[in-house]
Amino acid sequence: MPVCWVGRGVRSDCPQPQPRGCPCGRGRWRRGTASLSVSRCECLPGYSGKLCEVDNDDCVAHRCRHGAQCVDAVNGYTCLCPQGFSGLLCEHPPPMVLLQTSPCDQYECQNGAQCIVVQQEPTCRCPPGFAGPRCEKLITVNFVGKDSYVELASAKVRPQANISLQVATDKDNGILLYKGDNDPLALELYQGHVRLVYDSLSSPPTTVYSVETVNDGQFHSVELVMLNQTLNLVVDKGAPKSLGKLQKQPAVGINSPLYLGGIPTSTGLSALRQGADRPLGGFHGCIHEVRINNELQDFKALPPQSLGVSPGCKSCTVCKHGLCRAVEKDSVVCECHPGWTGPLCDQEALDPCLGHSCNHGKCVRTGPSYVCKCAEGYGGALCDHKNDSASACSAFKCHHGQCHVSDRGEPYCLCQPGFGGEHCEQENPCLGEVVREVIRRQKGYASCATASKVPVVECRGGCGPQCCLPTRSKRRKYAFQCTDGSSFVEEVERHLECGCRPCA
Repeated sequence: MPVCWVGRGVRSDCPQPQPRGCPCGRGRWRRGTASLSVSRCECLPGYSGKLCEVDNDDCVAHRCRHGAQCVDAVNGYTCLCPQGFSGLLCEHPPPMVLLQTSPCDQYECQNGAQCIVVQQEPTCRCPPGFAGPRCEKLITVNFVGKDSYVELASAKVRPQANISLQVATDKDNGILLYKGDNDPLALELYQGHVRLVYDSLSSPPTTVYSVETVNDGQFHSVELVMLNQTLNLVVDKGAPKSLGKLQKQPAVGINSPLYLGGIPTSTGLSALRQGADRPLGGFHGCIHEVRINNELQDFKALPPQSLGVSPGCKSCTVCKHGLCRAVEKDSVVCECHPGWTGPLCDQEALDPCLGHSCNHGKCVRTGPSYVCKCAEGYGGALCDHKNDSASACSAFKCHHGQCHVSDRGEPYCLCQPGFGGEHCEQENPCLGEVVREVIRRQKGYASCATASKVPVVECRGGCGPQCCLPTRSKRRKYAFQCTDGSSFVEEVERHLECGCRPCA
């Protein structure tokens, strides 16, 4: 209710409605005095205006903190705090809560790679075809188009150069690499072999072929070395094939076209088009890890010039020192190379046979563990039990084999080739059985093995008076890795078919 002055020195409450002569809405009326000749309204706190009719907005100069909402009141305001904040001005933040974080939270993998934690460190698991700490490089491309190709930056190739790549295909013919200009050269796939063709344009083209075939669908390394007026071709780290001394040093100039997997159809490639056996078609398959003078090429910065080139080729790169084996649609397990272990084959394995306990036998490594191969007459897990084979085998007849005693003292038959059954009484047909096995070699004190399992055909079965023997074989070079860190390449004969032949 407004307060009015109705007489000099007299104060009373005005009844409603206000009497005549009390015009102040939210204040009191002060008549003029000797010192103040003009009558006026004195407003209550929070109001202003000539007749105290204005409610002041106290939020204009509010001090609410942390984004709080100011709500105006009479001669003041209230702060509505955000969730977790408190205090008259919302000045108190919520209590700190330490969230459990992963090293991958702030680690960004590229190209759809998955971040995994390995030894408390973030690691990017790259999808097929990509590499680099964050899978930022595209290093594998798949050529499926008829006229597809990729143009490389030839300016990186010096007069003395080394170009290496890995190829995987099941096709017989195609263009792997082509260099144009005044002395064109080409790496071609011809009838499953790698062919190097060089044309100085002043004499007929010079050609050399690899002994190795590379059209089995597996990755093979191909290396081209330009050095001291020579051109050398190396396939699968084998013996170099050289074109001999050339009239001049082959070189790739800054403006020389350098094509991978094919060539543009509009380019005049005289050296590549001579002869009826020249493979004019592009390469169909995968090309992986192209290096020019040991610099890994990033295909992401080199867009394909036509359709039919796609990243990756469904290969697996997560196994650092091993091979991938698919177990589900999107899951693989690693089969590690000799000397390596761990889920990703990235841990060097110790020899489990060091300090073995095979008393009367030989230690045989089986992955991270070992088994004991007992000497004749001994058995048991540690070959510490002597077997009395004479008494155990006396009543156990082996028709086409030899009786042995197991570790548990039980007799069994070890059949001759071509026979089977519990007592070797059944004659098996002569059929070739394909098995995949690691080929091993002993070099001094070092044990060596092929980097991957090799498919071979074992000839087993009966042929009456004849023997079950290989009827067709093929020789191919394989790389061996040794426990002392060395490596070498050796030609291995693989049996392909079996049949009955006279015994040697």
